[in-house]
Amino acid sequence: KTPQKYKNLKSNKNKTGYRGRGNINRREKTFSVLLVNMRGYKSKERSLMNLIKKVQPSCVTLNETQLAGRAKVSLAPYTSWTKNRATKGGGGVATAVSERFKNCSVSAGEGEGEDEFLVTRVECFRPALCIINCYGEQRKTSKDEVEKKWRRLRDVMEGVRARKELCLLIGDLNKLVGNDTLGVP
Repeated sequence: KTPQKYKNLKSNKNKTGYRGRGNINRREKTFSVLLVNMRGYKSKERSLMNLIKKVQPSCVTLNETQLAGRAKVSLAPYTSWTKNRATKGGGGVATAVSERFKNCSVSAGEGEGEDEFLVTRVECFRPALCIINCYGEQRKTSKDEVEKKWRRLRDVMEGVRARKELCLLIGDLNKLVGNDTLGVP
């Protein structure tokens, strides 16, 4: 027997109980992020793709891509954004989102000059999720310059908070980060 609540659905398919086309506007419930410190994207691209196929993350964040110039990370079918270090010597970050999230994700900014971070905004969540993929300063950088770069990054994070959006800071930060006077609030 057909349950009472489904009897009238054949004649009026626009009622809320109709399940024929699926819920096109459903909210995403799960989101996973894979962080990989590459130490060279080109030499590890194949093994990275094998890992991605196995894990199937919603988002992939890469540090130390060591790409130069206008070279880009390509993780098809993922949509990717890349920021390479302007001067030679390692570094570089990339963020990629899966096909499932590509229509609701945008590149929302990047660090100035040598600041190595990318901001990716995933808008299918309420509030939106901003992923900040950061490659932190090395020990050889002066303390003053490190503090200036962290202040610029913190300003970006405060902008996300001011918009009442969620913020995920992820990456090889190369620093002790806490919630005290020396850490990131």
